[in-house]
Amino acid sequence: MEGGPDDPEQPPSFPVVTLQGSPSSRELLRRKPLLERLAGGETYAFTFRELNGMLDDICVGIGLDVVSWTEDRGPEPRSVAWTPREKLLGAGDELPWFESDVYYLGMTIIEAMTQEPPFGAMNEEKIMDMIIIGEHYPKPKEATDDEWSLISQLCAVHMEDRISLEEAIDEIYKLQRREINFPVESLEESPSSRKLLASITAKCERIPENEKLFRRLLERLERLHIAVAPLAAEDQRKKQYVDITLLFLQLVKYKPLLERLAKCEIVRERIFHLQLRLTEVGKEVNVAELPTWIEDWDDDCENQFSKLSQLEANSSERGLVKRLCGKKKVQEALFALKRSIGKRGQSVEMKQLKEATYARVEAYSNQAGLHLFDWFISRDEIEYNDKVIEAEGTFGYAHHGT
Repeated sequence: MEGGPDDPEQPPSFPVVTLQGSPSSRELLRRKPLLERLAGGETYAFTFRELNGMLDDICVGIGLDVVSWTEDRGPEPRSVAWTPREKLLGAGDELPWFESDVYYLGMTIIEAMTQEPPFGAMNEEKIMDMIIIGEHYPKPKEATDDEWSLISQLCAVHMEDRISLEEAIDEIYKLQRREINFPVESLEESPSSRKLLASITAKCERIPENEKLFRRLLERLERLHIAVAPLAAEDQRKKQYVDITLLFLQLVKYKPLLERLAKCEIVRERIFHLQLRLTEVGKEVNVAELPTWIEDWDDDCENQFSKLSQLEANSSERGLVKRLCGKKKVQEALFALKRSIGKRGQSVEMKQLKEATYARVEAYSNQAGLHLFDWFISRDEIEYNDKVIEAEGTFGYAHHGT
């Protein structure tokens, strides 16, 4: 988004969208959130109500020269091919309409898909006759049925048949989310990226105390997916995105409540750092407008404590121990819980909750006098990658960890 008045205190007065080079129509539709950016640009213009019905002023270059715009002269005149029926009939000269802007967006997308102006080489007289008598724009061979279903609603001949900009943005986003995909080869059977994100969505609900923390990260991963998916597998930005997703996948694995209470700070720390890393990826792929999370961080952490308190209060000692499946698992969970009591940065209330839970589970499981070794580190406190260092050893594989 560029352009606007010289005064930095004032918002831009018009959007400029420039597409560099001459990519194929398929690449254009799958490169970053292109269509969403165009629609979002219009929404931005409408916010300040400076371009209503005047989006023929938009500067769009599609492997061509960018249409110029100056304050004294306005935009370069567009051909009849870009003009909606109501403008050709003179009905739009006095009062601009949002519906006309929707038509311009549809024509912009058609030009992006076909790499030529709307209606191609057809002469203007024939184009005008087609539009005025109400003939629909013919479907370009480059458009899929789903794509054309949306575009035809944008450039409908009669203005009352066009969808709103808000609907257009939603449909464009859904279309791109559904179509763009890539295999996650570091996982068994190489599931698709969309399938992986969907599996994470389902897992979030099973851990109620962390659901808000998880969903904010998931929302941002989904938002970035469109921009990252078309990148080459060896692209570092894509590798970072996949790495963040895989680390997130480890966090959403279901564990018994006693383990989750012991490791709630670890989860928060991991989510916080994954959010920071994801912000950097967003900047690298030029998607700066990601859903916010930091403003809600304190509330989400408070929600984590509140939900843990409720879950703990509603659980009997027998229930807490039974879900751990064995004496060794109980000991490990108590080790982790006792170690976390001394962790810095937690609230007094959280510390008291852990102490009370530890005392009642220790007494019930007959683990009184359990000694915590100074060298004990829970496996969930270690972050390791999936790449095996060498061949399989006596007891398993070796990984790099921190």
